[in-house]
Amino acid sequence: MTILEILFQVAELLSAILATIFFKKYNKTVIKWMLPYLWYVVLNETLSYFLVIKRGLLQYELVNLYLLITVLFVLFLISNRVRLSKHKAILHFIAIVFTMGVAIEWVVKGIGVSWQFSEFIGALSVIIGTCIYGISLFINDDLSNPIKNLFTYIMLGFTTYFIAGPIIFIAIYLYSDNYDLIISLKYLLYGTIILMYSIFSFGFIYSDKEE
Repeated sequence: MTILEILFQVAELLSAILATIFFKKYNKTVIKWMLPYLWYVVLNETLSYFLVIKRGLLQYELVNLYLLITVLFVLFLISNRVRLSKHKAILHFIAIVFTMGVAIEWVVKGIGVSWQFSEFIGALSVIIGTCIYGISLFINDDLSNPIKNLFTYIMLGFTTYFIAGPIIFIAIYLYSDNYDLIISLKYLLYGTIILMYSIFSFGFIYSDKEE
């Protein structure tokens, strides 16, 4: 295991620990679901290490499950923060389209292979969802002190990952025979993951209490 692999696992664990420590900051809002989500990520990473890396029992199953859960979770968070019913309807439609895309790719390709189409649709879904959230903020004039708002850091972290992560995963799949490039891409992926969870951690520490 490389230093970067260790660091991104530490970053995941640290964000889950900080989410637990500062739970009272956001336990009355939809952000409370970040706590079980982050501990799921830690568990998923632990299973990935022992079942995929150590024993080779699984291939992409845990990655694909993470993709499905994370995209739907982010859309769920956003839909609970926007106020207009039309924005909620769009987000629900996006979630349905993404889920259908995952189901089709599962049937056609199986769960043990890379889901490039779902990666693309998932990333696009999160980016569109983030844009809808931003529009909602302007419409409802909810822009007071965003740098002290925990949800700002949650969205910033997820958006950072979903802009860079899927592109890197697809590149790794397409250039699987180029060892040097794969190593560089994996370092870039680990760096992106570390950045995402570092943003979460900073948000838990720096943000004000959510009401």
